[in-house]
Amino acid sequence: MLTPCLIRMEFEDQGIFEDRASQMVFYRGLPKCDFTVNQTEGYILLRTEALELKYQMGQRFREETLSVKLLIDPASAYHYGEEFEDLGGTAKTLDFTSFACLVDHGVCSRNGFSVLDDSKTVVLDDDGSVGVRNDNTIDAYFFGYGFDYLGAVKDFYRITGAPPLLPAYALGNWWSHDIGGHMRGRHDDMRYIRWVQLGVFPPINRLHSSNMIFIFKENGSIPSPFAPLQASICGCVISCSRICTP
Repeated sequence: MLTPCLIRMEFEDQGIFEDRASQMVFYRGLPKCDFTVNQTEGYILLRTEALELKYQMGQRFREETLSVKLLIDPASAYHYGEEFEDLGGTAKTLDFTSFACLVDHGVCSRNGFSVLDDSKTVVLDDDGSVGVRNDNTIDAYFFGYGFDYLGAVKDFYRITGAPPLLPAYALGNWWSHDIGGHMRGRHDDMRYIRWVQLGVFPPINRLHSSNMIFIFKENGSIPSPFAPLQASICGCVISCSRICTP
């Protein structure tokens, strides 16, 4: 239980609980909230002032083994794995988007609940390096806030941390953190190396290129050493970004 309306639902075949921060969720140590737990006929019943969860003990999460119903308006119910609608989250990029854009799940819904799946994100070890989850892990967060949309968003940021933002005075004439910069440039391996380095090391930049003269397939051996290096430092970069966020 994270809050009376927010539950972390995790399953792993060996019963190994994942305490490390993930790429999405950094903070789970929220203040304790009131809830009750009872066992009956092979099921666990967990109840708060806002919701009731029913889980068949020892079973992998499925529609028939895990369900949550709201005790607040609109008194809806969710069975694990079923399709549901919410008001949407965000999109990673608007590149090549001219009309409608598909977005991921958000935390607000007219049905009163939403579920965010954190099963496939990487985890971060104590030293900031990237860890690996077991492939069969299920790690999901149930947001059952009814029509309290503001409360849902606030608690989302309590577990993920505020978005890392630069102070306004540092932005200047800010256009994008995607680095191309070589659409009509001269083909030069040293210039290409510098471009790759610029995309790997600064925390606010990322490589972004297609159909250019420096496309990866023409210089595949150059960026190869940088890929594992970027992966090895990304945890440190994320941690530093959060610490330095004003």
